[in-house]
Amino acid sequence: VQLLGSMAYCAPKQLSTCLPTIVPQLSDVLSDPHPKVQSAANEALNEIGRVIRNPEVQGLVPSLLAAIADPNKQTRPCLDVLLETVFINTIDAPSLALIVPVVYRGLRDRLGDTKRRAARIVGNMCTLINDPK
Repeated sequence: VQLLGSMAYCAPKQLSTCLPTIVPQLSDVLSDPHPKVQSAANEALNEIGRVIRNPEVQGLVPSLLAAIADPNKQTRPCLDVLLETVFINTIDAPSLALIVPVVYRGLRDRLGDTKRRAARIVGNMCTLINDPK
């Protein structure tokens, strides 16, 4: 887990291409019962957040990481922040790697209002995706 965090400094471009695979795995590790593992995963996510190059998403990284770390409490506030954000630049894969888990959680929420917010975010961002893989 710590190796992934250190890759943010050594090979940020290579790491950014792998983020769609890495972030879901790290979010699973955040719920590990061992506190040192949780801490290492949280630290790695913080380091990975520095790889994001999209200017709009860079400002959202703390909120996105909080929502990934504590989805029950932080998903809705993060969705609110995402709705207030005006996206001008194209959304790349590393940015989506942090946004999609939060939006996915919002779409799976029991409250209809949270689902609507997540759906609006998806609609707003679909026009900005450059490389739909």
